[in-house]
Amino acid sequence: MIPIADYKINNFWGEAGAINITAYKKGRCMRKIDTINERSTKEISPVVILAAIYAGLVALLSFAAFAGNILNIPLQQFTADPAVTFSAHPFVGMISYTGVLLWCSSAVVCLFSAAFLNAGRSEQNISFLLCSGLISLFLLSDDLFMLHEAIFPWYLDIPQKLVYVIYLVLMSSYFLYFRKRIWNSEYKILGIAIAFLALSVLGDFMLPQEGMAYVVEDGLKVFGIATWFIYFTRVSFKEVTDKLKYNI
Repeated sequence: MIPIADYKINNFWGEAGAINITAYKKGRCMRKIDTINERSTKEISPVVILAAIYAGLVALLSFAAFAGNILNIPLQQFTADPAVTFSAHPFVGMISYTGVLLWCSSAVVCLFSAAFLNAGRSEQNISFLLCSGLISLFLLSDDLFMLHEAIFPWYLDIPQKLVYVIYLVLMSSYFLYFRKRIWNSEYKILGIAIAFLALSVLGDFMLPQEGMAYVVEDGLKVFGIATWFIYFTRVSFKEVTDKLKYNI
């Protein structure tokens, strides 16, 4: 039987040890975060980043001028807001713009989280977040520039149905490759997103493209995009917090 005095001493040192270990872990955590920040800021100079962005914008403006010349579209129509160009109400396209913003948010969350995990030299789930961000970016481009609705069938002479088949193959490959990772996440949320988006695609084929039917189709799509954004925000948040908690 341990004497009361010895028990109190041992209990005191046990609690003190636990406090010291907690403080030590917190200190390591802060040093690790500082190391990640220093490494990420030292790897790429801000001058290089700005130069790359400005070069990309110059290339974009040059492309707009070239495309305008080929398609007989005034350059200002590439730079102005559509509502201004066509004298429409500022709220025209509001729901469509909301979907585009949600696609963009999904892409940014996934790509930033992948970059953060990579800066910490963690290999876990980087490829999943990176591919998810790139897919979100592609779907953003498709939605914003009407790739499957206009660009591919009208200008590149690729039938819309064939475009849908290609998209289906690409998305199926993505889900098949990352099936284990998805299964270990809140996959039901992703399933709801896919269901909404699939119903929107079916509506594109089966419903008349006018009136309330058009509203239903676009409403299903924006619900799907919002659910997609919620899923990948939660996945990214978990990956980043787990990195800070357990891999330091």
